[in-house]
Amino acid sequence: MNKQLLILLLSAFILFSCSEKKVDKVLSEPSEMEIAENIYDEAVKALESGDAYYAQKKFNEVESLMPQSEWASKASLMTGYADYSRSAYSQAIFTLKRISPIGTNELLTTRIK
Repeated sequence: MNKQLLILLLSAFILFSCSEKKVDKVLSEPSEMEIAENIYDEAVKALESGDAYYAQKKFNEVESLMPQSEWASKASLMTGYADYSRSAYSQAIFTLKRISPIGTNELLTTRIK
């Protein structure tokens, strides 16, 4: 009887000791550039779905997060378009007038997304 119990316990121990071990993956936090890209993509999707007010807020968020990046220039232009889309014409004009003329030609000739 003791021999059978010992064999049972030993086989259970061997069975569980060979089980697969979970390996924790180390995830790094996204950079500010990745965060800005994600917010920009979210804003574009909102604009495509017709929610121009939400898109405008998200584009402004990208501008404030990365003010000196190319994403800020694109977001500024898209903010003006979002204002125009929701018939806020005077706000759209104000937004588009404040875009820096440096790099605007390059921005307008490239596809925004």
